[in-house]
Amino acid sequence: MSLNKQLLCISLLLLAMPWAGCQYLQEMDGLLRQNQDQTLMASSKAIAAVLSQRAEQLLPFLAKDSAAGEQQDRPLYFHALNSPLEIDGYPEGWQDIAALVVHNPNKPQQSTRYRSAIYQDQLYLFFEVQDAELRYNNPSRSLTNDGDRIIVNTGSSRDKEHTQAYIFTTSAPGYVTARYNTAKGTFRESRIRAHWQDSEQGYNVEIAIPMALTAGKLSFQIIDQNYSNNSTDSYGPFASSFNHPPAFIYQTPDLAQQLAIFKQPGLRLKVYDRRGWLLAQQGSFNSPSNDDSHWLLKKLYRALLQNQNQQLRTYPDEQVALQRHEIQQALQQQLSSQHYQDGNRSNHRIIASAAPILLNTETGTQIIASLVAEQSSEQMAALTDSAFKRLLSKSLGVMSIVGLGLLAYASLLSWRIRRLSRATQSVINEQGQWLGEFPHSNSQDEIGELSRNYGQLLARIKDYTDYLQTLSRKLSHELRTPLAIIHSSLDNLGNQDLPAQSATYQQRAKQGALRLGKILTAMSEASRVEESISHAEMEDVDINALLSSLSQAYQDCYPSKTITLHNTLAAGCILHVSPDLLVQLLDKLMDNAASFCPEGGQIIFVAQQHKQAISISLSNDGPLLPEKMRGQLFDNMVSLRDDKQDGTHLGLGLHIAYLIAQFHQGKISGQNRDDNSGVIFTLSLPLSLLQPASA
Repeated sequence: MSLNKQLLCISLLLLAMPWAGCQYLQEMDGLLRQNQDQTLMASSKAIAAVLSQRAEQLLPFLAKDSAAGEQQDRPLYFHALNSPLEIDGYPEGWQDIAALVVHNPNKPQQSTRYRSAIYQDQLYLFFEVQDAELRYNNPSRSLTNDGDRIIVNTGSSRDKEHTQAYIFTTSAPGYVTARYNTAKGTFRESRIRAHWQDSEQGYNVEIAIPMALTAGKLSFQIIDQNYSNNSTDSYGPFASSFNHPPAFIYQTPDLAQQLAIFKQPGLRLKVYDRRGWLLAQQGSFNSPSNDDSHWLLKKLYRALLQNQNQQLRTYPDEQVALQRHEIQQALQQQLSSQHYQDGNRSNHRIIASAAPILLNTETGTQIIASLVAEQSSEQMAALTDSAFKRLLSKSLGVMSIVGLGLLAYASLLSWRIRRLSRATQSVINEQGQWLGEFPHSNSQDEIGELSRNYGQLLARIKDYTDYLQTLSRKLSHELRTPLAIIHSSLDNLGNQDLPAQSATYQQRAKQGALRLGKILTAMSEASRVEESISHAEMEDVDINALLSSLSQAYQDCYPSKTITLHNTLAAGCILHVSPDLLVQLLDKLMDNAASFCPEGGQIIFVAQQHKQAISISLSNDGPLLPEKMRGQLFDNMVSLRDDKQDGTHLGLGLHIAYLIAQFHQGKISGQNRDDNSGVIFTLSLPLSLLQPASA
């Protein structure tokens, strides 16, 4: 792995910084939520205390309900409407209001679904009556006491101690007139509107009653008159209190106005009675925010906190208010808070706190309602959004700066190391020749010290290489005089009459001296070739004629081998070369090939032109090149011959051939034949040596 990649991997450790920041934000978010819980509970307690002081004025129907005791039937709750309803007897407009059901105790299969609502000063009732034997009113018998009918009993606007029963019956579907009986007779109430519609199960009745006519109290009964036995059944939810209707419950404007005093951005206030009915509501979760964070940052921050909402209950609707833990605790006069997951937005939570609203009576303090304060987690999250934005931007900035700094530093180190590597490669070539001076570094760091150590090491190698390169010349010069003395002494000794055994020793010494002379000659040959190369002159040579002449001469020199020339060069091919050196190169290759080629073997000359070079190859039968010596074929004093072969071979022939090829800017290589029957040595000369043929 490169140094840049290593430092890049190390720079990834900087990711721990935003991770630690996110952990801190999560802890801070938890502390803010705890503080929000405490603040919300304190607010709900304070608001509930204010409402408790005015409970009898703000919640008169609850005060009456409390005074009536626990035995009273459940009063009606009128749901708040946003617009008035059209009185037509159809269920359109009532879909959002849950229906309650009351059964006929004498006919369990018969029931009535009823709904109640309020808009401003109008009370609305909607009845869906199941009646298999629908019986209309017969006016000739009675306007109020004949046929199926609904009786709505209200408080009296004239006398608070009395009630008023309004009877709704009809002789045909359509508009229904509300009638009531007095001691003076039956009268119509034109301020009440009603409509009767038949249905598949029975009939529907929709009623609109001005609140002023009810004195805040209302109950009703369903009257079912049967054809078969001419009997009459009456049933309804007010079995024990029909004649004394309870105060109905609704969302009062006075209570809503009182709650509006405490309204704050992002805070929603609700009041529920003991039965879970909503009495008033003010505020919303939406609050103005000056946070200009990008939506993607907000989404990322919410995702970091989302796991905290996974175990929360979904925020309930109004129909199950009594099932909420905080309301249950408030009705037991205990202050608590609860967290819910927003059903519409999974990454938002709702915090709710409830406190009891108390009413002081003669018998003591009673809990008549609960005040619920709710806030969305967005209000607290908005506080940390900007902190998260700053944390993320600064973390990314620091990471970018440090990462770029590390990358730049790694690039600088890599450049210095590569420069050191290139300098090392440029000083010595593959053949160990010294090409120039090694540049020294003045840097005081480890790389500078390494560069200086490299320089010292290469200087020692250069001195040692120079010593080895001049060793053969020095040895040849120093040993020739003693060797000449040995030769003359042995010659003089040979002229003497020696015993047969002594003559044998003299001949052996003479042969050894001759071999030693050949060795010294071979050792100095490479030095002479280098000197001759430096002074060689280039000439235009007809390469075809040269190769033809050499092949014939080689055949005469090595009659036991078959030498063949395959020349595909164009006629009149002229190369600008040193003919003496080129012939010497081919002589070395031929000497090498003849040495390894067996008796009767074949040596093949091949000359051809390629796109980028002219090649002259010499292939011979015989043993293959050893794999481990492929890279050392043309090194100085490297020989692959068997020690048992005759003659003195110091491994200088191929090295001299390499020097001559390099002088001509060419290349020389050796490899085994494809069929492993022998070896091929190839000389490649650049096309720049090719001269145009003379006209």
